[in-house]
Amino acid sequence: MKLPSKLFTFALFVSFLVFSPLTASAFSIQPALQDISLDPGQEFQGKLSIVNDQRIPQNFHISIQKFIPQGDSGQQIFLEGDDRSGLPEWMRLERDILRLDPHARGVVKWTVNVPLNARPGGYYVAIFVAASTDGTEDGPVPLLARIGMLLFVRVNGNVSPNFTVKDFFSSEKSLRRLPVKLTAVISNHGNVHGLPDGKVEIRNLFGKIVKIIPLNLEKVRVLPDSEHRISIVWQDEVQGEGSGFFSEVIEEWRNFG
Repeated sequence: MKLPSKLFTFALFVSFLVFSPLTASAFSIQPALQDISLDPGQEFQGKLSIVNDQRIPQNFHISIQKFIPQGDSGQQIFLEGDDRSGLPEWMRLERDILRLDPHARGVVKWTVNVPLNARPGGYYVAIFVAASTDGTEDGPVPLLARIGMLLFVRVNGNVSPNFTVKDFFSSEKSLRRLPVKLTAVISNHGNVHGLPDGKVEIRNLFGKIVKIIPLNLEKVRVLPDSEHRISIVWQDEVQGEGSGFFSEVIEEWRNFG
């Protein structure tokens, strides 16, 4: 969804994953995130790959836990495991424990079955994998590490993200040199997550556009009723001495005079 333009004090106009495998010390999982759209009544089956990176057999315990966003830097709060309402209630795991030999890879299938009466909007859980090395699949075990895959589910219907620019600023004390680090704080007032789409236009003192920077190169997702900081770096290509944005400003002043 594109964002409306807004004028900022230092002549900026502002019209936010490839995910690597997650790794703990004992194992890794893939993918790190899955984002799917489903209609009410539709079923979807996915797979979670687990690799035992240790030299000993390990047991992997799989569970589902809801989360909500916290703060503006992409943090999550994971809710109590016994909260099964919504997406956890619609999900089934092929198994909740998997034993792998040293350096072996295994796959756990999971299924989402959206009810016909499901409310349109966004639903969010983590599929957690925890490792233990007790050598048995029976009884309580100490868990050594835990990592999770984030699952974003959009139930189709009357759904839409609604992005606004809450703030836009630079932490730089001086704008005389490049690169300059910029930050946009994007709020989502809609009922589903999305990837904000927009651009930053750099203008000189006379309104001429001298640089256009994509707003959301990192493909940041903003969840409903939350906000997220997006970092933007303004930097020019390698240029010779006396070229670039600031030399253009000087030249404009010379022409003006």
